[in-house]
Amino acid sequence: MIVKQHIFEKGLRPVMLQLALLSALTGCGGGGGQVVNTIELPQSSYLDLYCPNVGIAAEECILFDPENPFARAAITDDTKWDLADALSSPKAAFYLWATALAKNPTGENQYYTALSLHKLYTQGGSELAREQAKKAYQSLLDNYFTSLTYYEGAPKLDFIPDTNFRYSDWGSGTANAGWEGGYTGDADFTPVWYLPSGSGWGAPTATLAFYQFSAGFAGNYQNLVFKVKNLPTGNVLVKFASGGGPEQEVSFDLATYATDIPGTTGWKQVTIPLSGYAGLTAYTEFGIHSGWGNGGTFLLTDVGFTGDTTGGGLVNDVDGNGTVYLYRSGTQLYSLDLRNLVGLNLHSPVGQGLTQLYSDQAEAMSALTSWGYKYDPASKTVERL
Repeated sequence: MIVKQHIFEKGLRPVMLQLALLSALTGCGGGGGQVVNTIELPQSSYLDLYCPNVGIAAEECILFDPENPFARAAITDDTKWDLADALSSPKAAFYLWATALAKNPTGENQYYTALSLHKLYTQGGSELAREQAKKAYQSLLDNYFTSLTYYEGAPKLDFIPDTNFRYSDWGSGTANAGWEGGYTGDADFTPVWYLPSGSGWGAPTATLAFYQFSAGFAGNYQNLVFKVKNLPTGNVLVKFASGGGPEQEVSFDLATYATDIPGTTGWKQVTIPLSGYAGLTAYTEFGIHSGWGNGGTFLLTDVGFTGDTTGGGLVNDVDGNGTVYLYRSGTQLYSLDLRNLVGLNLHSPVGQGLTQLYSDQAEAMSALTSWGYKYDPASKTVERL
């Protein structure tokens, strides 16, 4: 028997949203292609529960809720993200994710159902949302403990700016001319370094330097690698230095030390052997530049080191891909353990832009214990008791 618990809708009026949904909608007939449906999206901060366990694990009552704007929609693992991006209210998000969960009971759908309930409570203080969020978080731990969610983000770096090193133009004036590490105007790689020439050295030169490394860092590796485009000549200059101490600058012919990157316009993959530099154990910085007085504006990306001279594995290669990166273009797919996100949202919700579901952190941790779990705030991980 379906029991409906009512709290009357208040607040903002529903908004109308044109959603391009797949034509697999109940009552819309067969056929391929798409249909555009105008549906009302609830904006209020109050919640009706169509049944006690709506939005919990495999419960399907959300599919029969007349207030659910997505009840007849073809919610799939592909369409749910586009729809979620178009929503502006936690209540509408709850209906979306609870519908996705009913159609496909996964940890990812359970987590975002819980999160939308948590946001709904944060928005307007709905007690139904608060208690249902707790149940949904517990359901994820009980039913989908090992589940993951994925997101696209910047690729991982092995040397971290402002921790292991910093950027500089070595006084060339490149920075003053408008350089940046987030240039998105290239069709092949994005973002990249955009390096126009400056006049700080007395003649137009474009430079990017990496400095403040630990002394001798370069001695761990065999090659410096990077991608480059639009150098004004057929050479690239690489200088290693030690901040006022020993230094060595070498010009490399791109015809010998670079190869064209297939499928791109003008990009070259450069490999610089470090065996040509004496005193690698002293250097704390290095720079890549276009050559004194050559002017020009070049693009640079995917700067790193390859090869291991220590014999103990590539030093600092965090993800084991064979390159120690200082800078990379593009995005990378990452996974997150959903159980750990639950612990974070229960223990430290303010940092996530959420309101505490419990009176304080101690009560939240006590609740987790009563469910059979513990959360470590230091490592931000959840374990079973």
